[in-house]
This record gives sequence, structure tokens and C-alpha cells, in this order.
Amino acid sequence: MKFWQVDAFTNEMYSGNPAAVFICDEFPSKQKMLSIANEMNLSETAFVVLGPTLHLRWFTPSTEVKMCGHATIATAHILWQEQLVDSELLKFHTLNGEITVARGSEGYQLNMPQNICQDKESQLGDIVEDILGYSPLYIGSNSEECMVVVETPDLVRSFIPPQDKICQLAETGFLITAQNSIPASDFVYRAFFPKEGISEDPATGSACACLAPYWAKVLGKNELKAQQVSQRGGEYVSKSRL
Repeated sequence: MKFWQVDAFTNEMYSGNPAAVFICDEFPSKQKMLSIANEMNLSETAFVVLGPTLHLRWFTPSTEVKMCGHATIATAHILWQEQLVDSELLKFHTLNGEITVARGSEGYQLNMPQNICQDKESQLGDIVEDILGYSPLYIGSNSEECMVVVETPDLVRSFIPPQDKICQLAETGFLITAQNSIPASDFVYRAFFPKEGISEDPATGSACACLAPYWAKVLGKNELKAQQVSQRGGEYVSKSRL
């Protein structure tokens, strides 16, 4: 198998989120893919099988996941770069259904299903307050991620994640977000997935499946600029149906 490493959601070297992309004639066993992902030791390793239908799977160093944005973008980039496909719209068959990536003059556009959070303050208020050390403005969950909204971007940037307490959540991911000042971005966030072997994910496209619908409703706009304020950082333009 040939593989590449790609930094996604950035236009600068050594920033964004690195993903490994393996091109396979057929998927290896799940255990072998897990072993390879563990060896790569990146937040995601993608395996793609070419054919009339593109089949795509994603692995963290410890588990297979249902959705990954940055590794999907990275996979599409390699398929176009290596001239392995001739379409400007790629359709990937995944555990999360069909995911598409389009290539245009403004870059790559990832289309994925929304994963809207519901208000869970009454259920999660105590554990989230223990994680943060204070009560946030909003607590939501989509069963996969717990999302908390705090007052300022500085609180997002300065947050020190207690990994053991985050692991006590039923959800696999913990997202912390705040409204930001335009023109920098509409909102900032960080993402943590310690249960999946990712203490902090540098640039998480799939997080916008719940963050973008939330901020679209709050801000009354369906096109938003998002900024992930991890150490490596990542930037996106998110479009969401109001």
C-alpha cells in the first residue's frame, strides 16, 4: 500500500491537522488497519479503496470512527494530486453514509450531514461544571459529542482539559466554543477525544456538523468562518442550513 501524509484545513506547512492516507486494492483486516493507524500515531489515518465507488474508512490510533472531516479532505487531495480520479466531485461510501468533496476555484468543499446537539444542561450540568470549573452559557449533546459554549474566546484558548474527567462523559468528544469578533472568525473552538486516543485534535472538520448549525441559529447566518484555536490551528468556512 502506498501512503501519504497531508496537513488539512491550512495553507501553511506544519499546521492544520495531519492525516495519513493509504490507498488499497481492498481493505486489510480491521486489526491490521488499527495497527497501521497506531504506528502512524496521527489523529486519523484514512484507508481508501478505488473503484466505481470510493470506499473510505478512518482510524484513530486506538479505534475506528464513523466520521472524520480532515482525513476525508486529505484523501480527496491525494486522489486529485496523483490523478487517480478525473471527477471534480468525489463521493465516498463510509460508515456515515455518502460524504462528498468538491474541488473548485475557492478550494475544497466537504459536504457532510448535520449532527445537531440538543440542550442537555439538566443532565450534564454537574459533570461539565466539574470539567470547566464554572458554569458555561450552554451545554448540548448529540450523543457523540458534548458541546459547551463559554463567554469569551480567551476561555477557549486558556482551557486546560482534565482528560480523566472528560473520559467520564458518555460522549466520546468534548467541544468548547465561543463567539468571536469578525473579521477574524464568527466562532472559535477546540476539540478533545481522549476516549479515542486523541488528547486534543488539532483541526476537526466533523465538529462543525454540530457547531455550525448551533452558531448559524444564534447568529442568524448560514455561512460562518470558524477558527480552531489549537496549537497547530485550523480555519474553515462552514455553511449550514438555518
